[in-house]
Amino acid sequence: MVDPNRRIASAVFVGSMIMTFVSIYALHSKFFTLLFIIVQFCSYIWYILSYIPFGRDICAACVKRLWGGGSSETLL
Repeated sequence: MVDPNRRIASAVFVGSMIMTFVSIYALHSKFFTLLFIIVQFCSYIWYILSYIPFGRDICAACVKRLWGGGSSETLL
């Protein structure tokens, strides 16, 4: 988790986990609870993709292509 390549994803995951508990028990906010759960899920997937060779690059290219930000040649 402290590898320089994974440090940011780890920090976001741990921070969103803490904020999930804060939003449940202190804020009593369903919106923020759901928001932090989604952030947890995304950071966990990003962390897992760091173990797959070029996993993050492929995922970023697919998301960029789905949102219309890139051409079909970016995946080739």
